[in-house]
Amino acid sequence: MAEILGNKFELLANYLEPKFGNLYEFNVANDGDIGYDPQEWTDELREAVRHYLLHEVPKDVGTYLFGDGSELAADASKEAHIDRMLEAEPWEVAQEVRVAAVAATPSLRDVIEPTEDWPLEDVRLDAATWLETHREKVDWAELVEHSRYHHSGVTPTPLELVGRVAPCDLLAACDYVVGSVDFDLTDAEWAQMVPYLPTGRWGSQQSEVLKRKRVIFNAIRFKMAYILTWNELPSRYRVCKSVYQVFRHYLRAGLFDRLLRGLRGDAEMHRVTEWLEQIATRYGDAKATTQGVPA
Repeated sequence: MAEILGNKFELLANYLEPKFGNLYEFNVANDGDIGYDPQEWTDELREAVRHYLLHEVPKDVGTYLFGDGSELAADASKEAHIDRMLEAEPWEVAQEVRVAAVAATPSLRDVIEPTEDWPLEDVRLDAATWLETHREKVDWAELVEHSRYHHSGVTPTPLELVGRVAPCDLLAACDYVVGSVDFDLTDAEWAQMVPYLPTGRWGSQQSEVLKRKRVIFNAIRFKMAYILTWNELPSRYRVCKSVYQVFRHYLRAGLFDRLLRGLRGDAEMHRVTEWLEQIATRYGDAKATTQGVPA
C-alpha cells in the first residue's frame, strides 16, 4: 500500500488510498500543476471511514482519538462520537486520525529523524504534536535548555520550539531529559536483578524502595553511556541527594560483582552483563575503597 506523502502516521488516508485515491489531492492536474482539491463525501467513502473508525483503528491510537481508552466497539456512545467526526470533511477526519497516531507514538525518535533540517513542514508539525501530547511527562524548562533554543527568557510552546530547533538538537535534548529506552532497564531485566539486591527492612515500603532503586540503576547506566559527571544527570534520575554516593556504596559492597556472577551466561541479560563488565573493568580496583571512584 502506498503511503500518503510517505508518512506512516496517515493511517486512515493510507487505508483508503487503494480504493479511493488520495484524500488530500484528489484531482491533481495532469500538467504537473499541483492543486488542492480534496475529496468530498460519497456514501461509499463515508461507510468506509465509519468502518475504519469502528473496527480498524489501533487501540493505542483509539485512546487518543476517542479519549476514553476503551477498546473500539460499535456501541451507541462510540457511534455518536464517530457521527460527530463525520460532520467534518474527509481530509479533516484523516488529519484527526494522524494527530492521534503521532500522539500515541511512545518516542520522539519514532516521529522524526536526527537530521540538520526539517524535511517537510508536516514532519515539523508532527514533532510539535508529540511534544504537546507528552509535555506533562518531561521537565519542559530542562528540555528547552538542552535543545539549543535561543530565547530571551520566554518559554516557547512546542510549535515555537520546533520552529527554531533542528531535529537532531531536539532529539538530543529529548534523550537527555526524557531518557533513551536503550539505556533504561526493561521490566524483564529488572525482575531478573531484584533477587540479588539486599532486602533490608523494607516492609510495606518494598514497592517504593524497589522503584527508587531501579531509577538509581538507570541513572548509573545513563551516566556511563553518555560519559557525564554525576552532577549532569537529568532531573528524572535525581531520586536522592547523591546517586554517586549510592554507587560508591554498591561498589564497596560488591553488589555489581554479585550481579555479574549471577547473570552472566543468561542470553536475555546480555545488555545488563555488558554494562556490569564495563563497571568491573573501569572500577574493579576501587571497589574496596572510596578512593579512585571519580565524582
